[in-house]
Amino acid sequence: MLDWKGVVLREEALRRAMLASDVSSLDRLLADDFVFVDHFGRKVTKQDDLEAHRQKVFQLHQLDIVAQDKRVVGGNVVTVSEVVLAGVADGESFTDRLVYTRIWRKDAENGWQVTSGQCTRIQ
Repeated sequence: MLDWKGVVLREEALRRAMLASDVSSLDRLLADDFVFVDHFGRKVTKQDDLEAHRQKVFQLHQLDIVAQDKRVVGGNVVTVSEVVLAGVADGESFTDRLVYTRIWRKDAENGWQVTSGQCTRIQ
C-alpha cells in the first residue's frame, strides 16, 4: 500500500513552491526527466519550468485546489486537481480554472517527485 500522506504533503509543498517561485523546492519536487504539457499544448521540461520561475516570467498570486482525486497506477500515484489560479505570465495578468494531471514517482533519494503532467483549461 502506498503512503497517500506523502503524496498529499508533496502536492501541498508543490503548491507553495509554485506560489513562491521557490526554485530550490521545485528542483527537489520535479524529477530530472520531468515533462509537462501546458494548456496551450507546449512541452515544458524541468529546466524550462525552473528558469521561468527564476526569471519571474511566470508568477502566481493564487493557486487554490478546488477538488483533487488520487489513484495508484503501478508504483506511481496519479493526481487530478481542479484549481483556480491567478498571476502574471509574460507581463500579462491572468485568472484561470484548470485541471492538472500529475504522475508522482517515488525516488529512493528524493522521495515523491512529479515525473510528468499536463493541464487543461476549463470553463
